[in-house]
Amino acid sequence: MARHVVTLVATGPMGLIAPALGEEPPESNAQRSPVRLFAEGGGVGQFGADLDTGGDFDVTRGFVRSGLTWTPDPRLSVSFTAGFGRDEYSFAGDAGFGGLRPWDDVESVRLGVSMRWSVDDTLTVFATPALRFAAESGVSLDDGLTAGIITGVSYKISDRLSIGPGIGVASQLEDSVNVIPVVFVDWRITDTLSLRTGGGSGAMRGPGPALVWEIDDDWSFTFGARYSRFRFRLDDEGVAPRGVGEEESFPIYAGLTWNATDNVEASVIGGINLAGELTLEDEDGNFVAGDDADPAGFVGFTLRIRF
Repeated sequence: MARHVVTLVATGPMGLIAPALGEEPPESNAQRSPVRLFAEGGGVGQFGADLDTGGDFDVTRGFVRSGLTWTPDPRLSVSFTAGFGRDEYSFAGDAGFGGLRPWDDVESVRLGVSMRWSVDDTLTVFATPALRFAAESGVSLDDGLTAGIITGVSYKISDRLSIGPGIGVASQLEDSVNVIPVVFVDWRITDTLSLRTGGGSGAMRGPGPALVWEIDDDWSFTFGARYSRFRFRLDDEGVAPRGVGEEESFPIYAGLTWNATDNVEASVIGGINLAGELTLEDEDGNFVAGDDADPAGFVGFTLRIRF
Protein backbone atom coordinates (compact mmCIF):
# COMPACT_ATOMS: atom_id res chain seq x y z
CA MET A 1 0.00 0.00 0.00
CA ALA A 2 2.95 2.31 -0.68
CA ARG A 3 2.07 5.92 -1.38
CA HIS A 4 4.63 7.86 -3.38
CA VAL A 5 4.26 11.64 -3.21
CA VAL A 6 6.59 14.53 -3.86
CA THR A 7 6.85 16.86 -0.89
CA LEU A 8 9.32 19.53 0.10
CA VAL A 9 11.86 20.81 2.57
CA ALA A 10 12.71 24.42 3.25
CA THR A 11 16.20 25.41 4.34
CA GLY A 12 14.96 28.24 6.53
CA PRO A 13 11.93 29.15 8.67
CA MET A 14 8.70 28.59 6.76
CA GLY A 15 6.31 27.61 9.51
CA LEU A 16 3.45 29.36 7.74
CA ILE A 17 3.19 26.76 5.01
CA ALA A 18 2.58 23.07 5.59
CA PRO A 19 1.67 21.81 2.12
CA ALA A 20 0.24 18.41 1.31
CA LEU A 21 1.19 18.06 -2.31
CA GLY A 22 -0.06 14.93 -4.03
CA GLU A 23 -2.78 13.75 -1.63
CA GLU A 24 -3.21 10.58 -3.72
CA PRO A 25 -0.78 8.64 -5.93
CA PRO A 26 -1.19 9.81 -9.55
CA GLU A 27 -1.14 6.26 -10.94
CA SER A 28 -4.48 5.57 -9.25
CA ASN A 29 -6.32 8.56 -10.73
CA ALA A 30 -8.03 6.56 -13.44
CA GLN A 31 -9.48 4.17 -10.86
CA ARG A 32 -11.28 6.71 -8.68
CA SER A 33 -13.55 9.72 -8.72
CA PRO A 34 -11.94 13.00 -9.83
CA VAL A 35 -12.92 14.47 -6.43
CA ARG A 36 -11.85 12.94 -3.12
CA LEU A 37 -12.41 14.22 0.40
CA PHE A 38 -10.22 13.71 3.45
CA ALA A 39 -10.24 14.57 7.14
CA GLU A 40 -7.63 14.15 9.85
CA GLY A 41 -7.08 15.04 13.46
CA GLY A 42 -4.77 14.37 16.36
CA GLY A 43 -2.51 15.91 18.92
CA VAL A 44 0.91 16.11 20.55
CA GLY A 45 1.82 16.48 24.18
CA GLN A 46 5.22 17.92 25.11
CA PHE A 47 6.49 17.13 28.59
CA GLY A 48 7.87 19.85 30.85
CA ALA A 49 11.00 21.67 29.66
CA ASP A 50 13.16 23.67 32.07
CA LEU A 51 13.97 27.25 31.05
CA ASP A 52 17.51 28.60 31.50
CA THR A 53 16.55 31.79 33.37
CA GLY A 54 14.00 30.08 35.59
CA GLY A 55 10.75 28.19 35.49
CA ASP A 56 9.54 25.64 32.99
CA PHE A 57 6.76 25.08 30.47
CA ASP A 58 4.82 22.33 28.74
CA VAL A 59 2.38 22.42 25.84
CA THR A 60 -0.45 20.30 24.47
CA ARG A 61 -1.26 20.68 20.78
CA GLY A 62 -4.43 19.55 19.02
CA PHE A 63 -5.55 19.91 15.42
CA VAL A 64 -8.24 19.02 12.88
CA ARG A 65 -7.92 19.42 9.12
CA SER A 66 -10.12 18.60 6.14
CA GLY A 67 -10.22 19.23 2.43
CA LEU A 68 -10.67 17.83 -1.02
CA THR A 69 -8.47 16.93 -3.96
CA TRP A 70 -9.74 17.52 -7.50
CA THR A 71 -8.00 15.55 -10.24
CA PRO A 72 -9.64 16.40 -13.58
CA ASP A 73 -6.73 14.86 -15.47
CA PRO A 74 -4.00 12.35 -14.47
CA ARG A 75 -1.44 15.13 -14.93
CA LEU A 76 -3.26 17.80 -12.92
CA SER A 77 -4.46 17.91 -9.31
CA VAL A 78 -5.66 20.71 -7.04
CA SER A 79 -6.16 20.32 -3.28
CA PHE A 80 -8.12 22.72 -1.05
CA THR A 81 -7.55 22.43 2.71
CA ALA A 82 -8.79 24.10 5.87
CA GLY A 83 -7.43 23.41 9.33
CA PHE A 84 -7.75 24.51 12.95
CA GLY A 85 -5.22 24.06 15.74
CA ARG A 86 -4.95 24.87 19.42
CA ASP A 87 -1.71 25.03 21.44
CA GLU A 88 -2.28 25.06 25.20
CA TYR A 89 0.82 26.41 26.98
CA SER A 90 1.43 26.09 30.70
CA PHE A 91 4.23 28.10 32.34
CA ALA A 92 5.42 27.60 35.91
CA GLY A 93 7.98 29.21 38.22
CA ASP A 94 8.45 32.35 40.28
CA ALA A 95 11.36 33.83 38.30
CA GLY A 96 12.80 34.04 34.81
CA PHE A 97 10.83 33.60 31.61
CA GLY A 98 8.51 31.06 33.19
CA GLY A 99 7.57 33.54 35.89
CA LEU A 100 6.41 36.05 33.25
CA ARG A 101 3.56 33.76 32.15
CA PRO A 102 4.06 35.34 28.68
CA TRP A 103 1.06 33.71 26.97
CA ASP A 104 -1.64 31.07 27.42
CA ASP A 105 -3.60 29.23 24.73
CA VAL A 106 -2.95 29.97 21.06
CA GLU A 107 -5.39 29.20 18.25
CA SER A 108 -4.54 28.94 14.57
CA VAL A 109 -6.55 28.65 11.35
CA ARG A 110 -5.01 27.76 8.00
CA LEU A 111 -6.49 27.87 4.48
CA GLY A 112 -4.40 26.49 1.64
CA VAL A 113 -4.39 25.41 -1.98
CA SER A 114 -1.92 22.92 -3.46
CA MET A 115 -1.59 22.68 -7.25
CA ARG A 116 0.45 20.08 -9.12
CA TRP A 117 0.86 19.88 -12.89
CA SER A 118 2.91 17.19 -14.62
CA VAL A 119 4.15 18.93 -17.75
CA ASP A 120 5.45 15.63 -19.14
CA ASP A 121 6.77 12.32 -17.81
CA THR A 122 9.77 13.97 -16.13
CA LEU A 123 8.83 17.53 -15.14
CA THR A 124 6.25 18.54 -12.50
CA VAL A 125 5.36 22.09 -11.42
CA PHE A 126 4.05 22.92 -7.92
CA ALA A 127 2.42 25.96 -6.33
CA THR A 128 1.09 26.17 -2.77
CA PRO A 129 -0.39 29.49 -1.62
CA ALA A 130 -1.77 29.72 1.94
CA LEU A 131 -3.32 32.04 4.51
CA ARG A 132 -2.85 31.56 8.24
CA PHE A 133 -4.20 33.17 11.40
CA ALA A 134 -2.36 32.49 14.68
CA ALA A 135 -3.12 34.31 17.94
CA GLU A 136 -4.30 34.06 21.51
CA SER A 137 -8.05 33.88 22.04
CA GLY A 138 -9.89 37.16 21.52
CA VAL A 139 -7.50 38.67 18.94
CA SER A 140 -9.12 39.99 15.75
CA LEU A 141 -8.45 38.19 12.48
CA ASP A 142 -6.42 40.92 10.78
CA ASP A 143 -4.03 41.23 13.75
CA GLY A 144 -2.83 37.64 13.44
CA LEU A 145 -2.99 37.06 9.67
CA THR A 146 -0.03 36.07 7.47
CA ALA A 147 0.25 34.77 3.92
CA GLY A 148 2.76 32.92 1.80
CA ILE A 149 3.44 30.72 -1.19
CA ILE A 150 5.86 27.96 -2.12
CA THR A 151 6.43 27.24 -5.80
CA GLY A 152 8.93 25.19 -7.75
CA VAL A 153 9.55 22.26 -10.04
CA SER A 154 10.49 18.61 -9.58
CA TYR A 155 12.48 16.64 -12.14
CA LYS A 156 12.22 12.85 -12.39
CA ILE A 157 15.79 11.66 -12.75
CA SER A 158 14.84 7.98 -12.59
CA ASP A 159 11.98 5.75 -11.49
CA ARG A 160 13.42 6.01 -7.95
CA LEU A 161 14.49 9.64 -7.67
CA SER A 162 12.74 12.99 -8.19
CA ILE A 163 14.36 16.26 -7.17
CA GLY A 164 13.99 19.94 -7.97
CA PRO A 165 14.37 23.56 -6.80
CA GLY A 166 11.81 26.04 -5.60
CA ILE A 167 11.30 29.21 -3.60
CA GLY A 168 9.16 30.14 -0.64
CA VAL A 169 7.91 33.63 0.25
CA ALA A 170 5.99 34.36 3.45
CA SER A 171 4.95 37.39 5.44
CA GLN A 172 5.58 37.37 9.22
CA LEU A 173 4.00 39.10 12.18
CA GLU A 174 5.99 42.29 12.91
CA ASP A 175 8.96 40.99 10.90
CA SER A 176 10.28 41.27 7.36
CA VAL A 177 9.05 39.06 4.53
CA ASN A 178 10.85 35.73 4.55
CA VAL A 179 12.30 34.46 1.25
CA ILE A 180 13.98 31.07 1.27
CA PRO A 181 15.17 28.38 -1.17
CA VAL A 182 13.29 25.10 -1.29
CA VAL A 183 14.27 21.60 -2.42
CA PHE A 184 11.76 18.97 -3.54
CA VAL A 185 12.98 15.38 -2.97
CA ASP A 186 11.46 11.91 -3.25
CA TRP A 187 14.11 9.17 -3.29
CA ARG A 188 13.14 5.51 -3.18
CA ILE A 189 16.44 4.07 -1.94
CA THR A 190 15.24 0.44 -1.99
CA ASP A 191 11.90 -1.26 -2.55
CA THR A 192 11.01 -0.65 1.10
CA LEU A 193 13.12 2.37 2.16
CA SER A 194 12.53 5.96 1.03
CA LEU A 195 13.96 9.39 1.85
CA ARG A 196 11.33 12.10 1.64
CA THR A 197 11.39 15.76 2.52
CA GLY A 198 8.19 17.48 3.44
CA GLY A 199 6.38 20.30 5.15
CA GLY A 200 4.85 19.52 8.48
CA SER A 201 1.17 19.04 8.88
CA GLY A 202 -1.01 18.30 11.83
CA ALA A 203 0.92 16.65 14.63
CA MET A 204 4.33 17.62 13.21
CA ARG A 205 4.78 21.31 12.40
CA GLY A 206 7.59 22.50 10.14
CA PRO A 207 9.68 21.19 7.23
CA GLY A 208 12.34 18.50 7.32
CA PRO A 209 13.60 15.15 5.98
CA ALA A 210 12.31 11.71 6.91
CA LEU A 211 13.34 8.10 6.26
CA VAL A 212 10.32 5.85 5.70
CA TRP A 213 10.56 2.06 6.00
CA GLU A 214 7.58 0.19 4.55
CA ILE A 215 7.49 -2.87 6.80
CA ASP A 216 4.64 -4.50 4.85
CA ASP A 217 1.41 -3.47 3.11
CA ASP A 218 -0.16 -2.33 6.39
CA TRP A 219 2.68 -0.93 8.50
CA SER A 220 5.43 1.65 8.02
CA PHE A 221 8.06 3.18 10.30
CA THR A 222 9.33 6.77 10.01
CA PHE A 223 12.41 8.45 11.47
CA GLY A 224 12.84 12.14 10.82
CA ALA A 225 13.64 15.65 11.94
CA ARG A 226 11.87 18.99 11.62
CA TYR A 227 12.55 22.68 11.97
CA SER A 228 9.61 24.28 13.78
CA ARG A 229 9.04 28.03 14.10
CA PHE A 230 5.66 29.27 15.35
CA ARG A 231 4.87 33.02 15.62
CA PHE A 232 1.55 34.30 16.93
CA ARG A 233 -0.17 37.49 18.04
CA LEU A 234 -0.76 38.04 21.76
CA ASP A 235 -3.91 39.50 23.31
CA ASP A 236 -4.10 42.93 24.96
CA GLU A 237 -3.28 41.60 28.43
CA GLY A 238 -0.08 40.25 29.95
CA VAL A 239 3.47 41.61 29.92
CA ALA A 240 3.47 42.46 26.19
CA PRO A 241 -0.04 43.58 25.16
CA ARG A 242 -0.73 42.92 21.46
CA GLY A 243 2.84 41.72 21.11
CA VAL A 244 4.21 38.63 19.37
CA GLY A 245 5.20 35.28 20.84
CA GLU A 246 7.49 32.80 19.16
CA GLU A 247 8.46 29.18 19.81
CA GLU A 248 11.35 27.64 17.90
CA SER A 249 12.76 24.10 18.10
CA PHE A 250 14.27 21.17 16.22
CA PRO A 251 12.21 18.05 16.94
CA ILE A 252 13.63 14.60 16.19
CA TYR A 253 10.99 11.88 16.08
CA ALA A 254 10.06 8.30 15.22
CA GLY A 255 6.60 7.18 14.16
CA LEU A 256 4.63 4.05 13.38
CA THR A 257 1.77 4.15 10.85
CA TRP A 258 -0.97 1.56 10.41
CA ASN A 259 -2.90 1.53 7.13
CA ALA A 260 -6.05 -0.07 8.52
CA THR A 261 -7.78 0.09 5.12
CA ASP A 262 -7.17 1.87 1.83
CA ASN A 263 -8.97 4.89 3.31
CA VAL A 264 -8.08 4.84 7.03
CA GLU A 265 -4.60 5.54 8.41
CA ALA A 266 -3.51 5.89 12.04
CA SER A 267 -0.09 7.00 13.32
CA VAL A 268 1.67 7.35 16.66
CA ILE A 269 4.86 9.38 17.15
CA GLY A 270 7.36 10.11 19.87
CA GLY A 271 10.52 12.14 20.03
CA ILE A 272 12.46 14.97 21.60
CA ASN A 273 12.50 18.73 21.00
CA LEU A 274 16.04 20.09 20.79
CA ALA A 275 17.39 23.67 20.80
CA GLY A 276 14.11 25.06 22.08
CA GLU A 277 13.85 28.84 22.23
CA LEU A 278 11.00 31.11 23.34
CA THR A 279 10.84 34.81 22.43
CA LEU A 280 8.52 37.62 23.51
CA GLU A 281 8.25 40.83 21.45
CA ASP A 282 6.16 43.99 21.81
CA GLU A 283 3.51 45.08 19.30
CA ASP A 284 6.18 46.68 17.08
CA GLY A 285 8.35 43.57 16.99
CA ASN A 286 10.93 44.83 19.50
CA PHE A 287 12.55 42.23 21.77
CA VAL A 288 11.11 42.09 25.31
CA ALA A 289 12.37 38.78 26.72
CA GLY A 290 13.56 35.39 25.61
CA ASP A 291 14.92 32.13 26.93
CA ASP A 292 16.36 28.79 25.88
CA ALA A 293 14.57 25.57 26.81
CA ASP A 294 16.13 22.26 27.78
CA PRO A 295 15.41 19.21 25.58
CA ALA A 296 11.92 17.84 26.18
CA GLY A 297 10.19 14.67 25.06
CA PHE A 298 6.83 14.49 23.31
CA VAL A 299 4.28 11.91 22.16
CA GLY A 300 1.41 12.22 19.70
CA PHE A 301 -1.02 10.59 17.30
CA THR A 302 -2.84 11.27 14.01
CA LEU A 303 -5.92 9.69 12.43
CA ARG A 304 -6.58 10.27 8.71
CA ILE A 305 -9.66 9.24 6.71
CA ARG A 306 -10.22 9.47 2.95
CA PHE A 307 -13.65 9.39 1.35
